Amino acid sequence: MDTSRAVLNADGGDVPADSVTQIAPDGDVMLVVGPSQHKIQVSSHFLKLISPVFRAMLDAPMKEGKALANKSDHDGPIEIVLPEDKEQPMDQVLRTLFSSDPSATEFSISEAKEIAILADKYGMVERLQVFASFWLLNATKTDGADVISENEWNALVVVYMLKVDWAFLP
Repeated sequence: MDTSRAVLNADGGDVPADSVTQIAPDGDVMLVVGPSQHKIQVSSHFLKLISPVFRAMLDAPMKEGKALANKSDHDGPIEIVLPEDKEQPMDQVLRTLFSSDPSATEFSISEAKEIAILADKYGMVERLQVFASFWLLNATKTDGADVISENEWNALVVVYMLKVDWAFLP
């Protein structure tokens, strides 16, 4: 992996690539995620397929869409900066949906909560619902205490965000 390659920023100008997670090594988009500005290389076609938000961003006359439309074959990937998102959940969502990552069934309920929040934000709930049952198995059962545990709270967030109706059945 060549980490010195420059990428085309949607705002203009080249930015040297530091540490890059490659979901799609030939991807034409570089997501710059979170305050750490972690870079994730992915395909615009894949992003548009999995998320109506990314589809709107990349197909519309927004700066990201314009940068992608004006990109030549010799340019590096365009950058989409997502400063409000968390690096790990974004990486986990993209790996899970791109490559059917077997480790996707082993996320902790805390990780699943962050993934569910991200899925809701980017319109990917339906694509991730199938994993909810695996994630919910990692949640602890109630012990009868009046105060719910953090795992139980996180499980409730996952159930709500991913619209897992069966979880509310007796």
